[in-house]
Amino acid sequence: MIGRVPGDDLADLVRSWQDALEALEHDVQVAERMLTGPLDADAATSAGAGAWLPPQPRGPIPDALVARARDLLRRQAVVREGLTRAIEQTRVGLAQLRPADRAPAYVDISA
Repeated sequence: MIGRVPGDDLADLVRSWQDALEALEHDVQVAERMLTGPLDADAATSAGAGAWLPPQPRGPIPDALVARARDLLRRQAVVREGLTRAIEQTRVGLAQLRPADRAPAYVDISA
């Protein structure tokens, strides 16, 4: 961490960053579950609840939390790649469901 932070302020800073990382880790966990299968009702409800606001910790990240933040960043990158693949697979699947360019066919059921 750049500079020195007095003891109580350091404890507050660490708590602030821990809270921020926990919130981001929760979001990544939900996204990871979305990529591996259907979500349970509670997770599905919280997955898109409200507008996302970035956490706003008070100051630079403490050295003790840097490794945790880097791991979170790695997990976010994996999720981003997985979501990109899932979106492309959805596009392909939707394209296959669209009717072919041909004249409509009707069946006469009155005969």
